[in-house]
Amino acid sequence: MHGNVEEWCQDWYGPYESHSQVDPIGCKKGLYRVTRGGSHSTLLTYLRSANRMGALPEDKHWYIGFRVVCGELPEFVTYSPVPKVAIWGQNVKQNTPAQPKVPATPYFAEPIPFVNIPDGSNGPLFSNHNHVPAIVECPNGDMFAAWYSCVTERGRELTVAASRLKFGDSEWQTAEPFWGPPDRNNHATCLWRNENGRIYHFNGLSAAATWGPLALVMRYSDDNGATWSKPRFISPEHQLRNMPIASVFRRKNGSILLACDAVSGGNGGTAIWISEDDGTTWSDPGEAQPIPAFAEGKSGGWIAGIHAAVVELTDGRLMAYGRGDTINDRMPKSVSEDGGKTWHYSASPFPPVSGGQRCVFLRLREGPILLASFTGSRKSQETMPIVDTSGKERRITGLFTALSYNDGDTWENIRLVTDDGPDREIETMDGRPFTMGLNSAEPGGYLAVCQGDDGMIHLISSKQHYRFNYAWLTEPPPSEVEN
Repeated sequence: MHGNVEEWCQDWYGPYESHSQVDPIGCKKGLYRVTRGGSHSTLLTYLRSANRMGALPEDKHWYIGFRVVCGELPEFVTYSPVPKVAIWGQNVKQNTPAQPKVPATPYFAEPIPFVNIPDGSNGPLFSNHNHVPAIVECPNGDMFAAWYSCVTERGRELTVAASRLKFGDSEWQTAEPFWGPPDRNNHATCLWRNENGRIYHFNGLSAAATWGPLALVMRYSDDNGATWSKPRFISPEHQLRNMPIASVFRRKNGSILLACDAVSGGNGGTAIWISEDDGTTWSDPGEAQPIPAFAEGKSGGWIAGIHAAVVELTDGRLMAYGRGDTINDRMPKSVSEDGGKTWHYSASPFPPVSGGQRCVFLRLREGPILLASFTGSRKSQETMPIVDTSGKERRITGLFTALSYNDGDTWENIRLVTDDGPDREIETMDGRPFTMGLNSAEPGGYLAVCQGDDGMIHLISSKQHYRFNYAWLTEPPPSEVEN
C-alpha cells in the first residue's frame, strides 16, 4: 500500500474532528480529493499510513494512480462539518467605500508588515520562511495579499497564505491558509483585478516537492476575495513555463498577459501566457521557440532573465526586465514587437538583481512607467548614485523607484523607498533586520505592486507593505544637508 504511486480516495480533504471516529468519510465537498500511500520519490515523513495527501480531482501526473476496491459504502454516512471560514474571508464588506483623496503633496507612509504569522508556527503556516508575494486592491477598498509559507522552498509542506488589510485599518489581519493541495509544493502566486472588479488568482501546482515541472491553475472571486471559484487549469501538464510571477495586466488590445518563469534555475528566461477571451483559454506565444543565447543585439523567443517584470509600451510593444542572464553587467532588457513570439535583447541602465530579489513594472494612471528594483545583491551593501535636491550625487543602497516618461528609453526621479529619516532598524524577509534611512532601504525581497482606485501605490516586498503617491515619486530626494 505504500510507495509505487499514490492512490486516489473518495474522501474530500478536510480537517478531522476533535473526537474519535471510525472510518471517517471526510467533508461532503471540498477542493481536493485525498490521496494515500505515497509514491516513489516520497520522503519517509509522508510515506506512512497516517498521512493524507491531496490533489485537485482533475490533476494527473506520474505520482498518482488508483487501487480498485470492491465493496459497498456504509448505508448511513456522517460527513465532517464544513471547515471554518478563514479570517481573510470573514465579514468582508461588499459595498464600495467613498475613496479619500490622496494628498496632492508628497506622501510616504511608514511601512507595515503584511506577513502576520505567530513566531514558532510549524503548520499549517510557517514562521520560518515567507516569500514571493502578490497584492491586489479589492473593489471594497480592502488590500489582499497572498504568498507562500514553508520550511524549505523545495518542500512538500510549502503552501499559500493570505491576509487582508481592511479598508481604514492600520494593521494586516493574522494570515491563514489560502490555497494549496496538501503535501504539494505550490510555486507561486499572482493576483490581478480586472476593470469589473473580478479578482483573479493564478498559481503553479507541483506534482510533489519542487518548483520545476508545474501545472498552471486559475480561479477568481467576484465578492472582494471572500470566496473563490473552483480552480481551473490553464496548463494541465506538469512542465516548465508555468510558474506565475508578478506581472499580469490587460493589454490595449483587450488580451490578458500573465508572465511565468520558463525554467527552474537562476538563469534561462521568462515566458508569457496570453488570453484573448478574458481568461477562458490561454496560449504561450513563445513555447515553440528554442532557448536563446541572451546577448546584446540578439533575438529569441524567451524573455531574458527569470522573474521578469513586463509592461506594455504606448505603441503596443512589450518590454521586460529580468533576473539573471545579465548583459554587460546590467539587468537584461527584452523588447517584443510581435506580442511575445520573439524578443530583442539589450542592457538596461540598472544593476542586476540576484537571489532573494525581484523587480516590478507598473504603468501608472498618471502615464509614466514605474520601476521598483534594488541597487545590487542583498548580501552586500552595493551602492548606486542618485541626484538630490542640491544637484549633487550621493550613493544609496537598497530598494529604489524610477519613472520613465518615454517607454523606458530614459529613467528619471530615481529615489530610495524610504522616508529619508534617521537610520532605524526594520525587518525584512524572515525577520532579518535592515537599516532604513536617508541612504539605505530594504536590501531584498520579491516585489509586487498595484495602484489603488484612489491613486495610492502599494508596493510590497517579502515582508513590508509600502504606500506612497505619485507626488512622492516625482519629488527629488533631499540632500544630506537638508536632512
